[in-house]
Amino acid sequence: MQDNKPHDYLLIINDRVPGRTRISVPGLYRNDSLRENLESRLTVLDEIRLVRANTLTGNLLVEYTAPRGNRELPA
Repeated sequence: MQDNKPHDYLLIINDRVPGRTRISVPGLYRNDSLRENLESRLTVLDEIRLVRANTLTGNLLVEYTAPRGNRELPA
């Protein structure tokens, strides 16, 4: 069984455009439990429009509403 403690995962930003960020999550590969956890926790945030975690690529796609002129993920 895989552990889903947040400190166990390294997040590497692969691609970023305003309103969208693709993040590599090494612990996500073939980990459906982590996929469900990430998607359910992130989708409750008001600024987040879409979250898709892919267990085959280990990538997390986050689409969000960023303040004008700000490319960063909301805090």
